[in-house]
Amino acid sequence: ENLQPKVRVRLLSFNFTVPVHSHCAAKQPNYGYTMEASGTTPSTTNYTTYNHAAWESDLKFNSGTDGDDPLGSATDSDSSSNEDVWETERREGDKYLCSVDVGTTGIRCLIFNDRGRGVAGSYESVRTLHPQPGWAEQEPEVLWGQCQTVMKSAIAKAKLESSQIAAMGITTERASFCLWNKDTGKPVCNIILWQDLRGAAISEDWNDSYSFTGIHTILGFAHMVTRQPKFHMGSIFRMSPMHVTPRLIWILENIPEAKDLMQKNKLLFGTIDTWLLYNLTGGQVHATDYSNASSTGVYDPFEDCWNKWFKRLMHFPDSLFPQVLPTNGNFGNTLPHLFGTSIPIRAVVADQQAALFAECCFNVGDAKVTMGTGAFIDVNTGHDILVSKNGILPMIAWKLDGEEKCTYMVEGVLCPIGSVIDWASNELNLFKHAKDSATMAQSVNSSGGVYFVPAFHGLDAPHSDPTARGTILGLTLGTKKEHIVRAMLEAPAYRTRECIETLSRDFPGLTIRQPIKVDGGVSQNSFVNQALADVTQFSIEKARAPSQVTALGAGLLAGLGVKLWSSKEELRQVRQVTHEYHPTADVARVTLGYTQWQRAIEKSSKWAEP
Repeated sequence: ENLQPKVRVRLLSFNFTVPVHSHCAAKQPNYGYTMEASGTTPSTTNYTTYNHAAWESDLKFNSGTDGDDPLGSATDSDSSSNEDVWETERREGDKYLCSVDVGTTGIRCLIFNDRGRGVAGSYESVRTLHPQPGWAEQEPEVLWGQCQTVMKSAIAKAKLESSQIAAMGITTERASFCLWNKDTGKPVCNIILWQDLRGAAISEDWNDSYSFTGIHTILGFAHMVTRQPKFHMGSIFRMSPMHVTPRLIWILENIPEAKDLMQKNKLLFGTIDTWLLYNLTGGQVHATDYSNASSTGVYDPFEDCWNKWFKRLMHFPDSLFPQVLPTNGNFGNTLPHLFGTSIPIRAVVADQQAALFAECCFNVGDAKVTMGTGAFIDVNTGHDILVSKNGILPMIAWKLDGEEKCTYMVEGVLCPIGSVIDWASNELNLFKHAKDSATMAQSVNSSGGVYFVPAFHGLDAPHSDPTARGTILGLTLGTKKEHIVRAMLEAPAYRTRECIETLSRDFPGLTIRQPIKVDGGVSQNSFVNQALADVTQFSIEKARAPSQVTALGAGLLAGLGVKLWSSKEELRQVRQVTHEYHPTADVARVTLGYTQWQRAIEKSSKWAEP
């Protein structure tokens, strides 16, 4: 069945208004909700009973914007599978780093030595709950328990004592959050994941409000006069369901306990890193780092603080938000009883920023492409916040302890890719294993005029079209499944070129440096890497153990925090490159293909408009 129209109708039937959203009543203590849709009878759905496999499958295929590995069910699901490369050599005096990597679909812990080599790891899948269509949640206490399990397992597999761990780093998916009681440490709601859509109506109403229109006009005029990027950012900002703001508003207006605790200054907010950090330190540390804070949409990177205007507007107390510390700062120590001895926590970093750091993208213009469930391009912009006219996002990459200024980046969300490979295997039966896709694509010399637009959840910048839908064009009776597979694997390369060209137009002074680094599970597909080189006309480098790169970034930052390395420049010696790809295709042919693909983009646009 085609689930998408059903989902759309259900979402549109939620008759939300701003600022009061009283259609949903909380049911404690299991965070069940009563949802009243227009013209229907209220009903309660509890997490323990809701298990709609078809909806979960549909959401999985349409939510490919995180960089999780592995690719999906088309490959091995254990992070300690053949994707990982383990160092077996032990040297006297080796020091070790523990890195916890929490993604949307799983949590892993890797142990690295001071040469940046993984020596052992452990992984557990994380269950996502869908109590209503469009909602996506995880149980915070279950996640905390899994964090402890994978850490203990990884340390044991490495045959180490916890006293041999020099430091710990934590990297997590971005913009998912939890709220908990400051006195008891107990959550008052589940973790609300980044792809949760309950804030969609709130976002739409805010964006269409007279207040927002007035703010855009005033700040647009201020930008014309001052040319300051913060006013430009304010003049084009639109609230999105992926931002923390609308989801946080929804929770506070629909869970009375949360609002009551906030009014008493006893409610704590935190992204997943903050929740884990709070528990690892026994409630002693309520903090996050600059990269995670900037990814929420609530942090003001221009003022280096939580957004004052937003806090005043929503009457949010300062006590609600965590302290923001340097990315490799002192985040306290784990409780001794958890792992035998205390382990210093010396790094907290968001997942894409961790990968950028691990790839040693330290100079302005250094870029990396991460291809996991979804694909991203991130470019280091140094100490300058660059605001794109076309929606490519500026973020804080990191702020190192002892440095006065943050390092910033711009990020383009490219498209789903790992989830597309999974979908092509499981639903379309185009191939049995993910690795077969490369062989099939290479067996034909072109896509045969077939073009694939992976707009399963819309198109991101520069199109910013949530109503675009996945499209396959150019089919003839001569089309083989190999042509379709090749078109699917070429799509990330076309999207990458599109983002690079957009950056060049928006920021003429920003030159993307060669080579572009690639990582994530899909970067093990040689055809995808070569297509990326051919279409973008950039050289491509793939690091050793690409599925470990995000965790490695957190580990390297933690190592800097405890002085295993004296500067980030030393880390260039740690990074190892195993493959290089250079443009080999005919430029005219590539240009023609890119032009045709852009025509396909036009056909996919506005498809889901009512």
